Amino acid sequence: MRILLLIITFLTFFSCNKSNDDSKKIVYLDNQHDIINFNYKFKNSIASELNSLALKKVEENNNFEAKKLFEKAYKIENDNVVLINNLALVNVRLNQKNNVEELYKKAFLVDSNYIGSYINYGDFLNIHSRFDEANKILLKGLDKNPTNQQKTSLYFNLSLIMGKQKQYEFALEYAHYALDNSQNENQKKEINYLIEFIKRKMQK
Repeated sequence: MRILLLIITFLTFFSCNKSNDDSKKIVYLDNQHDIINFNYKFKNSIASELNSLALKKVEENNNFEAKKLFEKAYKIENDNVVLINNLALVNVRLNQKNNVEELYKKAFLVDSNYIGSYINYGDFLNIHSRFDEANKILLKGLDKNPTNQQKTSLYFNLSLIMGKQKQYEFALEYAHYALDNSQNENQKKEINYLIEFIKRKMQK
């Protein structure tokens, strides 16, 4: 059974690689959405390897072990915005949310131009029904020169926020922006489903 789209969001789990380019691959599928892994340069090879091992645990849905590995990597490289995001995300998956906002605030201090932080923190605020805050964070992310893939995530999540608040015209507009920027066929299918869902809501 398809999960109700208005509770599904695009998140970003990041991994390590030896380059700083914007290449990407699928890490795992979550609620039928592709989780995108953008390459990011680590300063320490051990932290890089630990992060990669942690992501494999995420693929296996072993979030408890993933958290341990992310924490070990974070102790080595605690100014790495990727690790900060990964720790926050895995804490959410484990329903251990006490320090999640603190982690995202640190992520913005470390690198205020890192788009993944805006996507992930915006989602965190959205699922806690803090819609105005989520909207502001996601819009800030759009001001940071995101890639097309990142724009897809930002616009999609903005569409969800508008939909939850029954502002369907804005929800539809953002969904179309997400579709225009998407380069992934699975995402396009889900975005088209969202668009049809919003249109049906508008007709009621």
